Amino acid sequence: MTDVPEDKRSLRTIRMYYVCCYGAMGSIEPYLNLYYHSALKLDGEVIGLLNAISSFTTFLVSPLWGILTDKIGGDPFRVIYINFFLSLLGFIVLMNYRGGNLWCLSLCICLIAAVQAPLRPLFNSMVLANLKDRSSFGRSRLFGTIGFGCGTSLVGLLRRSSPLPTDTSNDQEQIIVSLFSRVSDEQLPFAIHVILSIPAFFSLLAFHRMNIQNQKQRRDDKLSTQKEAESSNNAEETKGGTMNQLTQTRNFILRADVMAFFVVVIVFGASLGAIESFCSVSMSQAGLSKKTIGIFRLLSVGASIPMYWFAGNIKSRLGGTENIFILALVLFAIRFALYGLMSRISIIHPFWLGAVAEGMRGVVGGLFQSTSTVYANNLAPPELRSTVSMLLGAVHQGLGRSMGSIVAGRMQTTIGTSSTFLYLAFLDALFAAVAAILYGTFLTGTKKSKPKQD
Repeated sequence: MTDVPEDKRSLRTIRMYYVCCYGAMGSIEPYLNLYYHSALKLDGEVIGLLNAISSFTTFLVSPLWGILTDKIGGDPFRVIYINFFLSLLGFIVLMNYRGGNLWCLSLCICLIAAVQAPLRPLFNSMVLANLKDRSSFGRSRLFGTIGFGCGTSLVGLLRRSSPLPTDTSNDQEQIIVSLFSRVSDEQLPFAIHVILSIPAFFSLLAFHRMNIQNQKQRRDDKLSTQKEAESSNNAEETKGGTMNQLTQTRNFILRADVMAFFVVVIVFGASLGAIESFCSVSMSQAGLSKKTIGIFRLLSVGASIPMYWFAGNIKSRLGGTENIFILALVLFAIRFALYGLMSRISIIHPFWLGAVAEGMRGVVGGLFQSTSTVYANNLAPPELRSTVSMLLGAVHQGLGRSMGSIVAGRMQTTIGTSSTFLYLAFLDALFAAVAAILYGTFLTGTKKSKPKQD
């Protein structure tokens, strides 16, 4: 991808795109469970079922979206635009749901998950296609995290603000008050999501225009240097690529290095699902307040910033992305141990154990998200990159996280939160040791022979 111009204007477009699009996501996603509980009066078991439906749907449909995007081979933005508006429509329907039929609610959540499934992977895939240096992907992806946090914080600030005044002399103010007075506190995230989707859409248009310009530039450069070779390659891809998409995907997945990577992704997703489900429970049982837990989340966001920004440098220092995966597994094991020991030891105050564990949350999340996307993109041949991006999201966010939540939930019910985390710490340490052995011995040949694209 060295032929893609990476000027300051392109970087500004990409980063504004991340801020706006992820800001719209951040305004709604963290508040869905609260909406189910407060507005729809659903209990924890039903909310868990709805979340499982969403994760399982993501896992099922993501590969299909990837195959469809690669097969049509034209412009992935067609899929992004259609699903962007369908997702927005789905949230508007969910916002106006008044309860009653759980099957209708489940169907609505299933459809929202189905149309949202390709958005993040395609976002990342298109950004990678427009970056000259793929190792700098984390620096651009950081702005998605910032946007997500801003969207979440905006809703939180508006939820805590005072009610709108009812006596206004200005006609325009009366219109605004009448519109927002119809939105309940639980529905506010949906309303903010709709509003933030407007700048998100315009940033998407700007990014699309930039992508078209970069594609044209790449096309012109290739025509000037290797016109005949390119035309023959295109003929072969057109003949065999679209006709055998499933076969190509199957052969790709059966490669040893690819299988090892997706096993690591499943372990990451399962670990994340387990921790996100019960880390707050563990800290509460250790006597930490909700305010302290909220401060820890802010700490984790701060810790992720240098990981996104310096991911390329860290990868070079450690000798490859595979070593980052091993390090992240070790950090996951340490996090599990810290949460498990919070209510068991009195030598160290739970505050400090929680601060270290939540700081590691940002470190692990920043490293994995900024490197795994680039790694998967480099593993895949060009005609399968959308499919592989979808598979990465499906395995990590769908299969892995749902498995981790289910297994940890069963263990937590049986042996308690503290023992659950200690057992999972041992399992992650074991996985880290196995990954180190595999990447250091059996997969050394595939790692060295893999084409270097970043």
